[in-house]
Amino acid sequence: MNKIFVLVFWWGVVVSAYAESQAPLEIIPDLAKQDLSGVSWAIGPLKETVPQWHLKDTVPKNPGSIMKLLTTWSALNLWGPSYVWNTQVKGNPPDQNGVMHTPLYLVGGGDPGMTIEQWNGLIQSLWDSGVHDVSAGVVLDQSLFVDPEDHRAGTIDQQTARAYNVAPAALQVGYKAMNISLKPDGKQVMIQTNLNLPEITIRNHLKVVRGPCLADWKSYLGLWVKNTAWHSEVFLEGIYPNQCSNKNIEVSVLSNDAYVYATFKKKWQELGGHLPQTPTLGQAPATTPVLLNWPSDSLAVLIQRMNKMSNNPMARNLFLDLSVQPDQMGSESASINQVKRELQEKGLNFSELVIVNGAGLSRDSRISAQHLWQILKLAHEGPWQPEFEAAFSLWGIDGTVRERELYPGCVIRVKTGTLEGVRALAGIVRPNGGVVQGIVLLNTGKVEGMDTLVRIWFNKLCAGGLEDRPVR
Repeated sequence: MNKIFVLVFWWGVVVSAYAESQAPLEIIPDLAKQDLSGVSWAIGPLKETVPQWHLKDTVPKNPGSIMKLLTTWSALNLWGPSYVWNTQVKGNPPDQNGVMHTPLYLVGGGDPGMTIEQWNGLIQSLWDSGVHDVSAGVVLDQSLFVDPEDHRAGTIDQQTARAYNVAPAALQVGYKAMNISLKPDGKQVMIQTNLNLPEITIRNHLKVVRGPCLADWKSYLGLWVKNTAWHSEVFLEGIYPNQCSNKNIEVSVLSNDAYVYATFKKKWQELGGHLPQTPTLGQAPATTPVLLNWPSDSLAVLIQRMNKMSNNPMARNLFLDLSVQPDQMGSESASINQVKRELQEKGLNFSELVIVNGAGLSRDSRISAQHLWQILKLAHEGPWQPEFEAAFSLWGIDGTVRERELYPGCVIRVKTGTLEGVRALAGIVRPNGGVVQGIVLLNTGKVEGMDTLVRIWFNKLCAGGLEDRPVR
């Protein structure tokens, strides 16, 4: 009797798995070996109205960085791929000797991706225009954005020195990050940086040890940053295996305004210009003449940089840009309303949606697999489909999945998401000559099984064994 009960119970579980997952029968034996307790998926041809195969796809889950796809779609929908932002330099024109007798204003325009190279280009152009002496004062204008609440309260993991935790700002340069190159040299670790600013001091206490370079080599490093108003001390401690050769880490240094001004001052002094030791913070009067407009890269280019490498500062800046109006500063709350308004205009109501900062860098973000699949479908059928999908990482080729195994006969574009206790993937699978499939996998359970789960689905989708099945 007990054996019969156990058999009936086991069969009931299997039947329930078939019914709930709506997966094709030949996949179930592989999936049945996996722990799916914390897994949701929505998978199927994007030509259909609903995902063909689904498992708990209406359950709200933390998507990690996949939330960037919603920010990306909203920006493309609002502005189109050619949109650019302008960083402005304002002030009264200089005299014939290049001297400004009133302050120079550096006005943030919300550029999500101003690089150090582009910033130096802006400074060079200002110099070439005839401005050489700004000793009368430099004012940083950050008035386009409201300071985000989590910037005031802290970061997702209290690791303020980590570059992924950099808060947004209307005028931001180089993601407020410094690249540190490590190289073992005898008993010492040689250090080089991409900035070489006098405002940054590095205290190197790393020790070289003999041994292999393990995948988690960073876990043996101690890193923290001590910031004062216009200066940073970066402390490095721990051990560094001699077989690691050259490695790089990114660290958040200085305050945002100190970083902007330190990089401005370095280039300005290299050109031979004069300027005050520190800037002031303020807002340019509306009547102040514009001396220079510096356009950003196009939105299409920026979202590729943002999504392929999952750049959080870019995503957070872009998210605040969504709500900027002539009479309204960009804020997280206004941008949340803007995204929801755009979805409603498309007839979509994501009642479970919780957006925090547009980057997915939060423990509180929530969305369902079904609704992420609908975003993939909406973008796939929209006018900016090429630009949207070009921003995904190409599996096995670039971005966050550049080191993954290729699937012959199949082009896979994905955005991945990783937080503690979260593994997520969303993207497009194109089998050669087959039907275009949208795939969303959200795992907040046994995350160590995510790679196996992805491999099972990619093998089946790329083999073309699913494309002719009717939608259930």
